[in-house]
Amino acid sequence: MKWELILVLLIVTMPLAMATDFNQPISSEDKATFDQILEPVMKIYNMVKYAATVIAVIILLFAGVSYMTSGNDPKKRDTAKNMVMYVVTKHFGLENKSFNYLAIYNADYKKIIENFKAVAEASREIISYLEEGLVGG
Repeated sequence: MKWELILVLLIVTMPLAMATDFNQPISSEDKATFDQILEPVMKIYNMVKYAATVIAVIILLFAGVSYMTSGNDPKKRDTAKNMVMYVVTKHFGLENKSFNYLAIYNADYKKIIENFKAVAEASREIISYLEEGLVGG
């Protein structure tokens, strides 16, 4: 039933799509309207982009300090390395799905879960600190 409905919709809408001329030049009025609509969207996009950059830098700084002050504690070192790895892989758009993460990290399941919990706790601390600084000021 679902496939039949999809097929009927496809058959009905195909002539409409084929009849549309996408090679028409854009008028200056349409371009101005589009730019006017897009302006607030771009402001929000830029704000989110810069906020994400600031948060990434804060996390990298926190991870660096955590790594330097970890001493002989391998759990703290691993947590700091994981935080850096996450930020860097997200920045460069690298795949870091769980199966890839396991292959890269080469550790047992319990240790990985333990490290994820430590990263989550560190993230909560960072967010709490930021909220206190921004809101409680």
